[in-house]
Amino acid sequence: MDFSQPALQAAAALLPLSVMEDRAGPERIAWAEARLRQEPNLSSAERLDLLVVLGTLASRRFGSQKLSQFLRSIMLDSPFWEEQRALERVRERIRICTRTLMSFAKARGLALPPDAEQRLAQLDADALEALIEQAVTVPDKAAAALLEATRPNGH
Repeated sequence: MDFSQPALQAAAALLPLSVMEDRAGPERIAWAEARLRQEPNLSSAERLDLLVVLGTLASRRFGSQKLSQFLRSIMLDSPFWEEQRALERVRERIRICTRTLMSFAKARGLALPPDAEQRLAQLDADALEALIEQAVTVPDKAAAALLEATRPNGH
């Protein structure tokens, strides 16, 4: 999309997407932020939502250091950003648990299928943590459960 077109510039809801335009540089962040902050047709909630989207897209493309302090503050205070951080914490728990269980399997000499790590990563963090606890308390039972959890479907 070419955001130099007046019709696109007038569509406030599209302004956050402007940072994804091929020709857009980091200066586009300030331009879009200023346009959103000055847009009279947006409610406060709509303005904040669009600024969070702008900040998210811009930080992924250019890095969070390119964001204004105002935009960083809005993002950090937004429920959306908190949800994203919570999701990332869960993903990290899953990564750590998966690595721990793979180490357990290696130490026990278990022959896991090649895609075992991916299969484990599809389980929820609580199930993985329960399996780790079982590995510490009842290793033989945990080994059997680990083999079952990583077994290809239909085998």
